[in-house]
Amino acid sequence: MYRSISIDDKEMLKFLYVRQKIPTDQYKRRPEALRQLTDRFNALTERIDKADDLLHFMISQRKQGKWPKLGTAHRKLARVPLDLMTAEEWKILDEIYLDMNVGSDNYAYNVELRRELARRFSVSAGRFLPARTLCAALERRRKEGSLPRLTDKPEKPFGDIDAVAM
Repeated sequence: MYRSISIDDKEMLKFLYVRQKIPTDQYKRRPEALRQLTDRFNALTERIDKADDLLHFMISQRKQGKWPKLGTAHRKLARVPLDLMTAEEWKILDEIYLDMNVGSDNYAYNVELRRELARRFSVSAGRFLPARTLCAALERRRKEGSLPRLTDKPEKPFGDIDAVAM
């Protein structure tokens, strides 16, 4: 991030988030919506933040209980179907996830991680699936409680948007 986020800028981001009615977890599968949110936020606040950095900030704030809840007013998004991959491909994805040892949320705001996940899956499974689709698959498994546990603790959340750049 280029500068610390002010209280007014944070409130503007919250306002735009609630108005767009898309939960933070869904932005992983809706890159165009995230780009629109980022463009609006940057235009209104005269900031130059990256979409991945804003998403990281929103998710961290949500995990700390500092982000608005949309309740039932949010836009629904279809879940990743279980038949998207074979049982062997799901196993491959789990093995890659464990090998990379990175929490599932981190893929949402790190393009390099997404690319590496997709590359490894393509090589191991012998077919291509978009990185965001693989991220959504990991997210589904995490929410169902079937994603394997990582050995290391996840990174600590930050309270300031500038902490993303550090």
